[in-house]
Amino acid sequence: MRWLLVNVKQEGSVSFSVRFVGFEGRADFPQPRFVPGQTDDGTFRLYVDLDSIQQVRFNAFTFTAYVADAKPGGQKAAQFQITGNPTGSFRDAPVRVSFHIKDTGSNATGVILMPVYNATKTDLLQVEEQKEPAYVSISGNSPVLLRMGNVPDAPGISVTNLAVSE
Repeated sequence: MRWLLVNVKQEGSVSFSVRFVGFEGRADFPQPRFVPGQTDDGTFRLYVDLDSIQQVRFNAFTFTAYVADAKPGGQKAAQFQITGNPTGSFRDAPVRVSFHIKDTGSNATGVILMPVYNATKTDLLQVEEQKEPAYVSISGNSPVLLRMGNVPDAPGISVTNLAVSE
């Protein structure tokens, strides 16, 4: 399997390197965890595991992808570790990425809409400025509503921890 270079909004690009991991004994790839794609001739399906995306050294990111036969009844899928190497300055965004699968007897290309990541120097969350001070108790916990917005067009951001200081 080979992934092609993708341009991101005239502001940068991402090149990909592919490492074959082995075969996985699975046939189900439920959404939204897995983003599906398919070759133009309908021979293969490609699934990107969104839960596997991690930022690694420098500005690179990795994720796991699976290639399965598009015919029903396939009980295993080829597993690949993909590394994306972004260049330029662009915000995280979903883009159309071309891929190429060469197998014994078949040679197919396809496109998948998937997120690409870049460690930009801008904040990905915007906090709405509060016009008036919020009341907080000095003797206990006080709920405070903070409105946050996601700067990139997509993907969604999940805030799991928040710290407030003076």
